[in-house]
Amino acid sequence: RDLHTAYRRQRQMCIRDRDTKESMVVVVEELLKCEGGRLVRLARGTYGNFVVYKALKVAQAEIATRDDLFWGLVNKLKPFRDLLGASCSYTIATFLDSID
Repeated sequence: RDLHTAYRRQRQMCIRDRDTKESMVVVVEELLKCEGGRLVRLARGTYGNFVVYKALKVAQAEIATRDDLFWGLVNKLKPFRDLLGASCSYTIATFLDSID
């Protein structure tokens, strides 16, 4: 019985983790559709910078299967790197600098 319960919990965690990854892929795809200026405004915002940073990290983790998402987002943000070096978006600028 305990083994069955543990298996069921593990399965639920895997499903939740898969759903989270799939949701983040959708977020990254939506960010890639944004015009550059709009994406930068989002990245510089108080909460938007967290969304963009998290999207970069998730896309980086999925690089083996979807490198287009990661590099697409990186290449979309790189031209605006100087604008991202201030305020809340500093973590995004630091991340972009780290992958050169």
